Amino acid sequence: MTKNKNTIEEEEEDNNDELDLYDFLEVISGKIDSVKNQIEERKEDSRQQWQRTKDEVEEQKRLLKIELEKHIHLLSENLKKPNFIRIRDKISFTIGVANTCFSPLIAVRWPHILPIIYTIQAFYFITLRFLIYKQKHWHYFTFDLCYFVNLLTLIYLWILPSSKILFAVCYSLTHGPLALAIVLWKNSLVFHSFDKVTSIFIHMYPPLTMFTLRWILPVDLQLKYYPAIVNTGSKLPMGTSMFYTIIFYLMWQILYYTFIVYGRGHKVASGLRVTSYTWLLNNKKGFVSRLIQKLGFGGPNDGINRYKLFIYFLLQFLFMLISILPVSLLYYQYISLTTGSIISDGDIPKDTVDSVRLTKRIHRMSAPTIDWDAEKTLSSVVDIDIDALDAEFERLSVDFKSKMIELRKNPNNMTLRHTLTSTKEALIRIKTWSSLVNTADGLAIMKKSMAKQHEKELLQRKYEVDEILKISKVQSAIDLCFLMDCTGSMREYLHATKTQIYQLTECIRQLYSIKPNLAFVGYRDINENLDKLDFTDDENIFQEFLTKIQAMGGDDTCEDVFSGLETVAQLSWSTPNRLLVHICDAPCHGQDYHEFQGTANDNYLKGDPKNRELSTLMFSIKRLGITYCKIPLNETTKKMFEEFAFVFGSISEIYVSDPTCLIKRIIEKTSSIIQSCIESTISSYRNSNKQIKSYTLFSKEPDWNSLEIYDVNVTEIIPPNTIDDIFHPLLISKTNGKIKIAPNPFAKGSIRFAFYGQYSSDDSPFVDVVFKEFASTDPKANTFIVYQEHLEIQAIAQFLAEQFNAEQQRLFRNFIPIIYADADLIQQTINPLKIYQVERRMHQEWRKWNNNSGGVSLSEYSTILQAFSHWTYHITSGRLMVVDLQGVKVDRAYLLTDPALHCNDLLRFRETRTNLGVKGMRQFFRTHVCSDVCSKLNIPMLNTGSNSILLSRSDSLLCNATTKTTDILNVQTTEENNFEPIDKNQLETIENFELC
Repeated sequence: MTKNKNTIEEEEEDNNDELDLYDFLEVISGKIDSVKNQIEERKEDSRQQWQRTKDEVEEQKRLLKIELEKHIHLLSENLKKPNFIRIRDKISFTIGVANTCFSPLIAVRWPHILPIIYTIQAFYFITLRFLIYKQKHWHYFTFDLCYFVNLLTLIYLWILPSSKILFAVCYSLTHGPLALAIVLWKNSLVFHSFDKVTSIFIHMYPPLTMFTLRWILPVDLQLKYYPAIVNTGSKLPMGTSMFYTIIFYLMWQILYYTFIVYGRGHKVASGLRVTSYTWLLNNKKGFVSRLIQKLGFGGPNDGINRYKLFIYFLLQFLFMLISILPVSLLYYQYISLTTGSIISDGDIPKDTVDSVRLTKRIHRMSAPTIDWDAEKTLSSVVDIDIDALDAEFERLSVDFKSKMIELRKNPNNMTLRHTLTSTKEALIRIKTWSSLVNTADGLAIMKKSMAKQHEKELLQRKYEVDEILKISKVQSAIDLCFLMDCTGSMREYLHATKTQIYQLTECIRQLYSIKPNLAFVGYRDINENLDKLDFTDDENIFQEFLTKIQAMGGDDTCEDVFSGLETVAQLSWSTPNRLLVHICDAPCHGQDYHEFQGTANDNYLKGDPKNRELSTLMFSIKRLGITYCKIPLNETTKKMFEEFAFVFGSISEIYVSDPTCLIKRIIEKTSSIIQSCIESTISSYRNSNKQIKSYTLFSKEPDWNSLEIYDVNVTEIIPPNTIDDIFHPLLISKTNGKIKIAPNPFAKGSIRFAFYGQYSSDDSPFVDVVFKEFASTDPKANTFIVYQEHLEIQAIAQFLAEQFNAEQQRLFRNFIPIIYADADLIQQTINPLKIYQVERRMHQEWRKWNNNSGGVSLSEYSTILQAFSHWTYHITSGRLMVVDLQGVKVDRAYLLTDPALHCNDLLRFRETRTNLGVKGMRQFFRTHVCSDVCSKLNIPMLNTGSNSILLSRSDSLLCNATTKTTDILNVQTTEENNFEPIDKNQLETIENFELC
C-alpha cells in the first residue's frame, strides 16, 4: 500500500509539471497574439496617417499649381501686350548688337569677367524663352541638349571649377555639337528678333566662354578661378575626354527619354506639345526626315513610331560623336590669326624679302643737301658753298609755303606745327649765314655761332652714347643656375660641367667684360641628399663644390625633381638676366609626368609624396623673372616638360648630344639672353617718355583688290661712287609711284611698325613689299629727315657691301656675297605726313649676327659677316663701321637690311641714335676675333686698349675657322673654305643669283 501510495504521488507530481508547461506556452501564445494585434493597429494608424499626409500634400500641390498657373497666365498675358513685346525686342536688339561688338573685346581685354556676363545673360535669355515657349506649348524644347550643355557649363563655372572631368565634358560639348548645331538648326543673327538672338546666344556664348578661359585667360587666373584647366595640362586626352562626354550625353538622353518621350509621350503624340524630334521628323523637307525615309522607316506622313524615334536618336548620337572628335586634337594646336605674329616691343622687326631689288632705277639728280660739318664749314669763306646754301634755302622755302597751306586747313596738327617751327629756324639760320659770309666780321660771328651750336650738340650725343654703354654694361650681368639630376646615370654630364666651367666664365668675360654668377642644385630621389650652392662669381668655388658631388642614388627611374625646383626658388637671384638650365634624363614622380606603367619605374604613381603642387613651384620660379631652359637627355622626360611648360609658359630646349658640347651650348643660350636684355633695355631707354601710335596688329594679309590705291612721291638715295662720297650727304632722286597698304600693321619692332603692302614705281607692276613706319608719336621722330637718314645709312651699307663682295671675288673661290635690300621713302600726296620706308618682303627665317653695342650671336655666328664689319672699319681708315647685321641667309648669299653705322663724327646720323661713334667701334673689337677671312683680306689686327684686345686664338669659342656651322661655336662654314684666287669670269653664278 505504501509503495502504491508513493507511486500515485509521483504520477500526480509529473502531471502537475506537465500542466505548468502547457500553461506557460499558453501564456506566451497569448502575449504574441496581443503584440500582433498592437502591430496591426499601429500599421493601420500609420496607413491612415500617411494617407492623410498624402492628401494634404496633394492638396498643397494642387493649390500651388493653381497659384503658379495663375501667375504664368498673368505673365503670359503681359508677354502678349504690345508694349512688352516692343520693350523685349529693344532689349534683344541692344544685347545682340552689344554682344557682337563688345564680347570679343571683353574676351581679349578682360577675359576674367566674360563668365559673369555669360551667366547674367543665360538667366535672362533662357528664363524668358521658357516662359514664351510655355504659352506656345513649345517649352519641351528647353529640355534639348543645348540647354543641358548650358547648365553643365554654369555648373562648371560656379560650382565645380576644379573638376577636370566636367571641364573636359563642357569643352568638348560646347565646341562640338553645340557650336555645329547652329548649322543644323540654321540659326541666323537677326538683332530685332528675340528668338533668333536667344538661339545664337545659347549656341555661341558657351563655346566663346570656354575658349576664352582656355586660351586667353592668364595662367595665374586659371589657377586661381578655374584650376581644372591648369590641371588638365597642355593636352586633352582624347580617350578619357570622349568617354566622359559620352557618359554625360547618355545621362541626358536617358533623362530626356524618361521625362519627355516616355513620361509625356501622350501629350506629344496628341499634338498638345512640340519637341525637337517631332519638329525634325515631321518636316517633309528636312534632312533628318528625308534620310530616315531613305533608310526605309517611313516618311513624315506615316507618323512617328518607335523605329523612327530610335533612328533619330542614333543619328543624334552619331552627330555628337563626330563633332567632338576634332576637339581633343585641336585642343593644344590653337593658332591665332591676330596674335601669332605679334612681336613684343623689345624684339627686332622680322622683315623678309623675296627679292632685294625694288625696281630698275634711272636716278634723277636733285639739288645738293648742305653739309653742316662745322670743321669744314668754318675753314674759310671759300670753303662755304654759297650755291648749296641758296639751293637749300629755296627748297626749305617751298616746303615752308606748302606746309603753311596744310596748317591753315588743319590748325590743330601739332606734328605739322613742329615741322614748320624747325623749318623756320633753318631758314633764319641759312639767311643769317648767307648775309654774314660777305664780310670778315660777319664770318667770324657765323663761325662762333656754328661752333657753339656744334659743341652743344656734340656734348649731348656723347652723353647719350655713354648712357647706352652704361646700360649695356649693367644689363650684361647674369645669374646662371644649373639644376641637375645627380644620380648615377648623369656622371658624364656632371663631370663635363665641372671641367668646362672655366670655358663658360672666360667666354662671358670676353664678350661682356663681366663674370657670371653661378649656382648649382643637384637632386636625386625622395629622401636622398640634395646638393645646393648659392650664387657665386668665383668659378673656383663652383668647381670645388662640384668636385665633392658624387653621381649616385636613385631608388627607381623617376626622381625628386620637385625638391630641386623648390630649392631653385630659394636661391639669391639678383641680376637682370636669370637663367635656369635643367639637365636630366628621368621624369619626376607621378603618372601625369611620364608614360611608365606600374611601380617598377615609379614608387609614387600618385605624385609627389610631400603633396607639393606643380603650379606653386612653377609660379615661384616664374615670379622671379627666370628664363627656364631644358636639356632633356632622352624621351622619358618629354611628358614632364610638356606639363611644366603648360603651367610655366615657354621652356626653351638646348640641344646637346655629347657631354663635351654641354657648356658650349649653354654659352650660346646665355649670350642670347644677355643680348636680348641689352637690346630691350636700350630700346626702352630710347623710347622713354614717348607715346606709341595706336594700332591693332593683324597678321592676315588683306585683299589687295579691295584696297584703295594712293599716289605717292618717291625719294631714292643715289648711292655713292667712291669711299670719299660716303662722308658727305648723299644726293637724292625724286619720282612718283603708287601704293596699296594694309590698314593695320602685322608686326611691331623696337622702333617701327611693319605693314603689308604693294608698290609700283614709274608705272611698273605692283610688287609685294613691307612699309615701315616709326612707332613713336613724337613729332621729332617722324620728320622726313629722320626717315631719310635711315635710308642714307642703308645706301652706304649697300655700297660698302658691294665693295666687299668685289674683294671676296678677287680672293675666294665660291665666295658668299652680302647684299643689302633696296629701300625707298614714300610720302602720300594727299597726306604728306604719312611717310614710310619701303622694302621688298622677305619670307625666310630671320637672323641677327651682331648689334651696335659689341654683341655677337654665338648660335648664328658668321666669320664672313664679322669680317665685313671689321673690313668697313679698315677700308674707311677707322672713320666708319657697318654693324647691326641682320636679315636672312639664303643659298649662297646673305640678304641684309636695317644696318647701323658707327662714325667718328658723332653728329652724323644723330637722328637715328644708333651711331655710337668711336666707342661703338671699340665695343665691336672688344668681342671680335679675327678669323682666316680677316687674314686673307689683309685686315690688320687692331689694339684698342687693355679691355679691347683682338683675340686670335685658334681655340676661341667665338671664332674658329676649322669646323662647320652645325657645331655652332666653331664658326667656319664649308662655304668659307678654299680661299683660293679665282678668275673673274667665275662670277656669273653670283650675278645670276642676284637677279633671282
